[in-house]
Amino acid sequence: MVINLKKVLTVAINSKFAHSSLAVRYFREFSGCDIFECSINDEIFSVLSKLMEKDFEIICFSTYIWNIDYALKLASMVKSTKNALIIFGGPEAGYNSKNILAENLFVDGVIKGEGEYAIKELCNGKAFADIPNLVHRKGENAEIPVDLAKLVFPYKKEDIKALENRILYFESSRGCIFNCSYCLSSSQGRTRFFSMDYVKYGLDFFIENKVPLVKFVDRTFNENDERACEILEYIISKNKSTHFHFEIAPQLLSDKFISLLEKASDFVQVEAGIQTANKDTMSAISRVYDTEKVKERILKIPEKVHLHTDLIAGLPLETYETFKKGFDYAYTMKPDMLQLGFLKLLHNTRLKENAEKYGIVTTAFPPYEVLETNTMAKEEIIKLKRCENALDKIYNSKNFENTLKLVEKPFETFEALGEKLWEREKQAPLSKNGLYELVYEFFGEDAKEEIVKDFMLNNPKAALPEKLYEPLDKATFREFCAKEEYRGKKIRVERVKNNCLILCENEIKVSQVH
Repeated sequence: MVINLKKVLTVAINSKFAHSSLAVRYFREFSGCDIFECSINDEIFSVLSKLMEKDFEIICFSTYIWNIDYALKLASMVKSTKNALIIFGGPEAGYNSKNILAENLFVDGVIKGEGEYAIKELCNGKAFADIPNLVHRKGENAEIPVDLAKLVFPYKKEDIKALENRILYFESSRGCIFNCSYCLSSSQGRTRFFSMDYVKYGLDFFIENKVPLVKFVDRTFNENDERACEILEYIISKNKSTHFHFEIAPQLLSDKFISLLEKASDFVQVEAGIQTANKDTMSAISRVYDTEKVKERILKIPEKVHLHTDLIAGLPLETYETFKKGFDYAYTMKPDMLQLGFLKLLHNTRLKENAEKYGIVTTAFPPYEVLETNTMAKEEIIKLKRCENALDKIYNSKNFENTLKLVEKPFETFEALGEKLWEREKQAPLSKNGLYELVYEFFGEDAKEEIVKDFMLNNPKAALPEKLYEPLDKATFREFCAKEEYRGKKIRVERVKNNCLILCENEIKVSQVH
């Protein structure tokens, strides 16, 4: 049992309330420290007040691109109100340790790399000079990778109640097989794996406690196909209700893995990184794959499995036209969610070192998001931002699935919808009904029946938007109500062109009016 010689508090500042921190729970179980969680959306004085109720001598902040500014402000406030040592860690502090210390006198030390050993020695009251991975004003100590076999499973029974309505995270490995120039994982060396006993213990814990959603944070879950299949088989044999989310490399998908996805389709989600379909860009970022093979593999993923694919705008050598082709390529795979993301030029990556070569300009502040490159103008980045808005509200929302079956030119459609949304939202925020009416204006009369279907399926108790509503005459309505299949049931009938759409206990039926 660890006896704390120092009272250490580790703080996680999540990007959303729905998220949780895996890192601070490792620290708690490995070292015996106390933990505290909040989000960047929490009022900072309220968070400070809660921290002041805690008993600690050392406070450690876990920092990322989404929370570094908040963490710096909060830490400075803590230093002004409490006599405590302040330590920063995480990827957004470790790479910049000397600058963090030089520019922020309230910070006493910075942890580089993995934090488990450093936090444990802080708890044990070791002097700064004897703490691995710590940078302080008198020097920089050796960086030692964690032996994963020594780590303790990070969750406890009481966490389940505390993290209700949040996503729980888990890992079966650290590192990545790939060497993508824009990713921090490329600087971590070869992949290290947790033992299968550890992984199965964790799966049992989540399943027995009926955790709704667990996201594996492994960078490439199916890097080792045999191991990935063993984990899937174990989930299939044990699971009843917990959903598991994996990030996979589609080019590594085996037939066995795909067949297991079929068996696990009710409780598995997969995220397949596409990033780009441009060969020149692939070479520039060191992530080359066969586009036809990837498409063939992804299309074999069972339809019931929730599929999430990613594209990144602003990568080296990507033009607006090549990105358009990549978008259409990804769209044909029919993902449940298509994420159009934008390059974040992270420090301590090879792409950051070569940014000038590709003319990459980003915001000077976190998250260091791309503004332009020498192959994609800032006006084109802005157009893609608008396209992303339309994609999220119309495709990823799942509110227009019938309507979107009419789309023949995916990128051109969402590009135009993005501009239309932009012009409308400049005037005022768009309501739910307003969005359906905008989609109707865009697709026209030929799409009206599909748009009405989508509205009624997703809003069963709401009245149709004014532009979509065409009332039936009373005689026709009475005729439908009199039918045996509808007798005694709550129904609503709307007329669209020559057809009647009948909503009966949330089920859409279409009947021809003669």
